[in-house]
Amino acid sequence: MTRIEVELLGALFLIYAYECVHWIGPEAEAFTRASASEWKRHQRGPLSFTLLNKTPLLVDPFLLLPGYIQRQSPLPLRAPERALQRVSKRLNALWLLEMQCRIQAMLLLLFLPWVIWSQRLTTIWPSLTIALVTSHLLMMVSFLFALRRYPWSRRLSIAAPFFLNPLGATRLLEVVSQVSFEEEIERG
Repeated sequence: MTRIEVELLGALFLIYAYECVHWIGPEAEAFTRASASEWKRHQRGPLSFTLLNKTPLLVDPFLLLPGYIQRQSPLPLRAPERALQRVSKRLNALWLLEMQCRIQAMLLLLFLPWVIWSQRLTTIWPSLTIALVTSHLLMMVSFLFALRRYPWSRRLSIAAPFFLNPLGATRLLEVVSQVSFEEEIERG
């Protein structure tokens, strides 16, 4: 492998690691999925490791149970468990988007490094590019469909950061869970 290929792979994995780490502030709490219907609560404790007054949280790097919710005030809500259950049901119904996120992650984090390592990138890059672009477009269509409750302007503002970011788009279910949770809290 050439130096450029090694640097490309290093940057690819560092960017993905950056996408998987979320930072919890002193007054915030976060929820990650523990099972298909249960959520695990994360808060900064008195002996927690902090960096710039925030605690790092690694969120599901293997996309086994994608979903991440963060709130700024840990004040008790009327029924956060009820809202979390509704979000779980919604995420379970989005199995197609979850499968597309996994396919995209496999293309970028497993297949692309293998192609580069085996020195076949020059022969495979046209078909790999077509597969990656097709996968990304289908995933974005599914994502916009998952946000069909919202007007087009809101949908596009939520999806805009992911249109040209295929690696960040593998974490779309975290965005869906956050948006759904905020909607459930507003509904009450």
